[in-house]
Amino acid sequence: MPENFVSADVLELFDQQAMKLAARGVTILAASGDSGADAAGDMARRRGYWGCSHLRVPMFSLQVEWPASSRWVTAVGATVGPAVGERDVTCSVNASGPSAGDGSSRIQITSGGGYSQRLSRPSWQDGHVSGQGRGVPDLSLVGHGYGMVVGGRWLRVDGTSASAPTLGGMVSLINAKLKAAGRPTVGFLNPLIYSRNTSSAVFSDVTEGDNRCARSGASCCGGYDAAPGWDATTGLGVPDFEKLEAAILAAGA
Repeated sequence: MPENFVSADVLELFDQQAMKLAARGVTILAASGDSGADAAGDMARRRGYWGCSHLRVPMFSLQVEWPASSRWVTAVGATVGPAVGERDVTCSVNASGPSAGDGSSRIQITSGGGYSQRLSRPSWQDGHVSGQGRGVPDLSLVGHGYGMVVGGRWLRVDGTSASAPTLGGMVSLINAKLKAAGRPTVGFLNPLIYSRNTSSAVFSDVTEGDNRCARSGASCCGGYDAAPGWDATTGLGVPDFEKLEAAILAAGA
């Protein structure tokens, strides 16, 4: 949900439990959201605010989604492009150009991202994130055109809720190799991926697109642009699985 709608008690309790899980070698992943940078926009419209006027109300201003904004979570955004043989761009309902495809499969969501208003920037984001708040997402993967079977029928779906478990599959494969070698599991991933050597060697930077428009049919009320380096649309970029695996296996070897 939008971060401003989470109570302080819930934020604290979640972080306490997430920190304990990280200490036990658990990697926690969360989708960055499917409404662009305007995570509170849909809720604002349900409460009677229309167009982009809700941005003037602090409760409904541009904000990240939670629990992706937790400092103990790896937040996963979405891109589009590789499925049609093109380069990664931010997954957005207003995406255009070759990476957006030929129009036969309309993009349904916009990858969430931005800066936390309630949680400060973690030290491992220093040198990457310029804002004072925790930046979201940390990285991204393809989030468009997944096949899913529901009730015996094939559906084509989009979402950061597809890109996040895809990263989960990658981490599980790496954990299997670590366990086979008698080594501890990956655990908290963020300090490693934000280290200078890892981020430059593992990630393909995404420099095109934006997250200014929410879901299809909603207003485009503002947000962020993809840019060189970390940005609030796709984070560090898209990881190369083999390079990510090699970096993790080499860490502490």
